[in-house]
Amino acid sequence: MNTERGPSPAEKGSPNGHKPTLKERAVHQLREFLVMFIYLWALFALLVINQSIVLAREAQDYQAHGFAILNALILAKVLLIGEDLRLGERFRDRPLLYSIFYKCFIFTLFIVGFHILERVIVGVWRGRTIAQSFPTIGA
Repeated sequence: MNTERGPSPAEKGSPNGHKPTLKERAVHQLREFLVMFIYLWALFALLVINQSIVLAREAQDYQAHGFAILNALILAKVLLIGEDLRLGERFRDRPLLYSIFYKCFIFTLFIVGFHILERVIVGVWRGRTIAQSFPTIGA
């Protein structure tokens, strides 16, 4: 089984070997962003619906659906930044299983780090110190 994966279409350009233009790269990034956004939005919306069913609510919580959209937009952009930084490509030429686990681990750390940074920035913005703004784990 061939596990080699080449560069993305935006990186390798067209079949004649020319480097992709800014417009071609922007279109490629927009497509990736939209796919990630729609996937994450569906996932977060299902979690909101599941929560309302479990808690036996009859009225829809539209604010929670709005947060699902906002979180999907932000998380999709964070994932694209991670892709642009080429995170998780260390085991790219190894068997696919190693590559998948490594990439999941690295992106999980990246998203957790981004979440902590976000909480610290919001806390400092609201007048707290960095130590007070740091999220508590397991509280």
